[in-house]
Amino acid sequence: MGTFYDYWLTYRHQGMRSVWANLLERYWFDWQHGTDTGLPLARQDFSTRPPHFQHGLSYASSWTSEVEAIFQRLQALLGSSFVHWSFVDIGCGKGKVILQWRRACQRARIEQTIIGIDYYEPLIQIARSNHRKMFGDPGVFVVCDASHYDYRAAGERLIAYLYNPFDDALLARVLDRLAEQPTILVYTNPNYRELPLRCGFRVVHHKPKAFHVNQETLIFSNVHSG
Repeated sequence: MGTFYDYWLTYRHQGMRSVWANLLERYWFDWQHGTDTGLPLARQDFSTRPPHFQHGLSYASSWTSEVEAIFQRLQALLGSSFVHWSFVDIGCGKGKVILQWRRACQRARIEQTIIGIDYYEPLIQIARSNHRKMFGDPGVFVVCDASHYDYRAAGERLIAYLYNPFDDALLARVLDRLAEQPTILVYTNPNYRELPLRCGFRVVHHKPKAFHVNQETLIFSNVHSG
């Protein structure tokens, strides 16, 4: 749960509407499930400096409704082949997207390979704990540098989720690796939206933001069919 100071900062810089949105989209999820996903973690508060620390950004969780909308959109885009695509959250942090994605899969009565990766081990430990609370097992979370991860090991066809986890220099390296296999790239709060285009991806869906950057998602693809 966020502190009063967190709410005050949000109100001061973004207004009351954003305060309520954060309560509903971040902290309500934790209140429902007894998890720890909503509280942000500033990069300067990391206890260690993992490789490529200088390229990483502070942790914040994706909005629940945006993840749900992405799930439904990809089901529509990929049709019956959706179940054959693996899902990887790159920069998964405390695992919020993985948790919501698995919930959505359970509701749809489908199974997918679902993996979270992050370079900061304490966040991965929290993600595993959160997953165990919701599903009774630690899930599949990997501590690694996203630019060195073997994405082919995750599956032949990949849905890669990015919630603006690092700067453009590291993103370019990750995209080069993702471009080596069939990939659907989901990019929420897309600060470097031009980079996927330079790496051979094309836009297949754009959901523009309403009042908040967390509501904008671009979906890219480097394949021509599901």
